[in-house]
Amino acid sequence: MVSKQQPIGNELSMAASSSTGSVHCSKLKTLTTGIPQEMVEAHVLDGTPMIRAWREHLGITQAELAQRMNITQAAIAKFEKPGARPRRTTLNQIAAALGITPAQLAG
Repeated sequence: MVSKQQPIGNELSMAASSSTGSVHCSKLKTLTTGIPQEMVEAHVLDGTPMIRAWREHLGITQAELAQRMNITQAAIAKFEKPGARPRRTTLNQIAAALGITPAQLAG
């Protein structure tokens, strides 16, 4: 298996070597996942829901996101609660309003 990547920035990724079968960690820019490291840390270490982490990373308020989606700010707050499970179509709409892909939002 060969999956080598060039180190570019701050993101952590795995690169496997086909000849030795060993795995090497290297810092990479948001090339493989498209998710900034600070957001991964907020989500994994702090438990911040991905919707909130993306919104805050992009500097958007709940009210601004709600306006982009033509829904209420309270609805956004509901989607951002820990353990919330919005429908796939809602997640697609949120991702579009944030200007990201649904895969990035899913984390």
